[in-house]
Amino acid sequence: MLLSSSRPVTAVADALSARRGWGKGCVACVVVGLLGTFGVAGRALAPEQWLVPSFVVVGMSAVLVCLAAAARIVASRMPRRGWWAAAAVIIALRMLDGSLQALGLVSGVGESSPVGDWTIVVVGTTVTITALLGRGRLGRADLLDAALLVLAGLFVVWEIGLQPSVDPDFSPASYSILLRASLVLLVASMVLLEGRSTGVNRVHGALAGALILETLAGPMASVPRGSADYAMASVASSVSMVVALMVAAALWWAPNRFTQDEQAPGPTVQWWAPMAVSIGIYMIHAFVRGPISGPGFDAVEATIIALNGIMLVMRIAQVVRQRDELHREGSADRTRLRMLLTDVRDHIVVLGPDLRLRTSQKAFPEGLLPAGATAEMTLIDAIHPDDRDLVRTAIARANANPGQSQSAQVRVRNVDGTISWFEGAIVDRFATEGIGGYVVTFRDITSRRAMELDLQRRVAVDDLTGLPSRAAMRQVVSEAITHASGKRPVTVLYADIDRLKVINDSLGHHVGDEVIRGVARRWAELVPAGATLGRLGADELLICYPHGLGRLPVEALAATLLAALDAPIDSAGHQLTVTASIGMTTITDPGTRVDVAMRDADAAMYRAKSAGRDRAVMFNPDMREAAVARLRLEQNLRVALRNHELAIHLQPVVDLSTGETSAFEALVRWNAPDGTPVRPDVLISLAEETGLIVQLGQEVLEQACDAIRVIRQATGKSLRIAVNTSPIQLVRADFVDAVRSALAKNGLPPSALVIEVTETALLDEEGSGRATLQALHRDGVLISLDDFGTGFSSLSYLGTFPLDQLKLDRSLVSGAVRTATGEAVLNGVLTITESLGLPVVAEGLEDEETARRLHGLGAGYGQGWHYARAMPLPDALAWLGPVDALPGHRE
Repeated sequence: MLLSSSRPVTAVADALSARRGWGKGCVACVVVGLLGTFGVAGRALAPEQWLVPSFVVVGMSAVLVCLAAAARIVASRMPRRGWWAAAAVIIALRMLDGSLQALGLVSGVGESSPVGDWTIVVVGTTVTITALLGRGRLGRADLLDAALLVLAGLFVVWEIGLQPSVDPDFSPASYSILLRASLVLLVASMVLLEGRSTGVNRVHGALAGALILETLAGPMASVPRGSADYAMASVASSVSMVVALMVAAALWWAPNRFTQDEQAPGPTVQWWAPMAVSIGIYMIHAFVRGPISGPGFDAVEATIIALNGIMLVMRIAQVVRQRDELHREGSADRTRLRMLLTDVRDHIVVLGPDLRLRTSQKAFPEGLLPAGATAEMTLIDAIHPDDRDLVRTAIARANANPGQSQSAQVRVRNVDGTISWFEGAIVDRFATEGIGGYVVTFRDITSRRAMELDLQRRVAVDDLTGLPSRAAMRQVVSEAITHASGKRPVTVLYADIDRLKVINDSLGHHVGDEVIRGVARRWAELVPAGATLGRLGADELLICYPHGLGRLPVEALAATLLAALDAPIDSAGHQLTVTASIGMTTITDPGTRVDVAMRDADAAMYRAKSAGRDRAVMFNPDMREAAVARLRLEQNLRVALRNHELAIHLQPVVDLSTGETSAFEALVRWNAPDGTPVRPDVLISLAEETGLIVQLGQEVLEQACDAIRVIRQATGKSLRIAVNTSPIQLVRADFVDAVRSALAKNGLPPSALVIEVTETALLDEEGSGRATLQALHRDGVLISLDDFGTGFSSLSYLGTFPLDQLKLDRSLVSGAVRTATGEAVLNGVLTITESLGLPVVAEGLEDEETARRLHGLGAGYGQGWHYARAMPLPDALAWLGPVDALPGHRE
């Protein structure tokens, strides 16, 4: 690196680069200086006198231009700017040396000089060659081509200016001119060869041309020519000036090459060009000079010719080797391509303009076409008639867009009459040499098409019931709405099977699936013509019913559907009676969106559930607000569970014979964020529907154990706490550990806790819930059967489950009080429980008379508003009587 990018140099370069057109100005200054010098000197001086000053003026101008170009290159931050700048400085030193020699301040060529030609040329050429070879783009072939160009140039230099046979006064010291010429020619050839891949642009061209001219200027200026010394020196000086300007221009353009996109790449040097130049020069020489007469042997000329011949033979041999390698690689590629085309599933054929087969990469699939018919049939003939227009369209697009693939999926009728699906593409390759036709690729996709159709069927049909699926029903409702009007309204009925989750949790999902299929079969027979019944998923069914004058009213249709469920459904050996809740919305506006219709029907269905289930409700706008409120309530419940914002209230269980409190039942209470109490039945229903019942049950269990700990410590009495448990909790593998953890955390014995379960928990065929109850019973936890008198179970289950207590449902208690039949039923139940040794708790005791009658029938314990409502822990302690200070408990 001969120039550094120090701050002063960079600052000067930046200043020069900032002035647009400065390079053109420099060139203009040199030209004007040359003309002015010649013009002024020509009037006052003899030619021998004004040649030297003019050469000095132009030479120094060229020095300034080259130095300015070097500074601009450094400032440009272009790649390889170091060797480009070094070349500019070397040319400047060359011109400075020539100017000093013209003034007689330094010695001439061949003698010692502070800045002599040899130092400049050797150093500059070495730097340039090193930079070019360092790029890694010049291989063996490039070096051979460079050698051919150098030897051809040396032959020209020798013949023009240095051959001793022409000049008897030839000095042996002038052989050094050949070395300088060879180095400069080598640089010029490499500059040209570097443009093989990118093109020989103006930078390459100017720099290479200048260096070639420099090889001619040297012999003309350095070799004595007798009376022609003055003329030859003048020509050499002029050539040197042109060389300096060309190099400066090339170096000045170099930064632009890397900052601006060239509009078009320059021509590239072909591999045969160096050989053509070398051979052409020797042919011209032999033709012009003719046979040599007289004795003598020119050793230099013979050496150059011999070296050139050797290099030429080496280059030709290399070209032959490269051709053979390319041929072998091409053969290997063709073999690999043939193997790949044989192994690939696709068939590739070439068709002529008449769409008849020309060539085929492999045989047609067996059975696709009649034997021997491929040569006679056209592409259209093989296609199913219904798909031929599709093929014609693809061909037309291919003709309009040559080279672009046009694809289609079509059917083909096989010889045996079956239908096959093919996926194909056609490309117009008439303009491609060696093809000249339509290239058609195709593959058999019959199996894939069958899978796609099966997948579409699965998407459109519910696997469990065979009814249309959710996606299909959305399409049905959407199409029906587009034809809706006041005279032909469309009603969407959104149905949900009530309490199916209880059946799934207690009897198993296979039983629930049978219930869904049974409901679907019954309703499918009842929907009117033109109506569509489908399953949305889980326990939800949808009916799209376009109706009008003279058709069954939608209310009557809903009543018919509900009545069809009165008879029990036989499901896996169980006779189950189920109900459904139906929400309805009627659409008369054809612009109604399907999502809006289904949302409104869903909101009406939830209103039917909240109204008691087993009914149909027509949508009104107020229900939409209720649905939004329910969604908001669900989100608030999730937050409340996360922040432990729910609380429990305690309702006492009283010994009917003594009036003493024996236990408390923990009942969950929750106030919405606005302070409004949420009804317990709404809370439990919401938790079951959203899957939050497990978190809710765990929260109640932990608070109940904490509360009974406080009560026991405050009263010294061994009271129990009863906790309602969902069937979903019982089937969870971690429920037993959760109960044990809550008891251990509060230091309670297992007998302090009563787990209350409903009859549905006892119908678990898979046995997971029963195993949970048995594990808790073995630990000492008491098991109570809650809400007895409702559900699907019977008295026969009482002797087969680990029960410690029976809790009569309030409906059974109130029935016994109102009617003699009810009293007889209750008396029978109590007689059986007494024989089994099961204590009985009567719920819903509202007055003293009811409590006395139940006690008389055999109930041992009672619970109800006659004694106390559910209350917070401090009130429960106060209800028990005076106690010590309230122990600490978890809020």
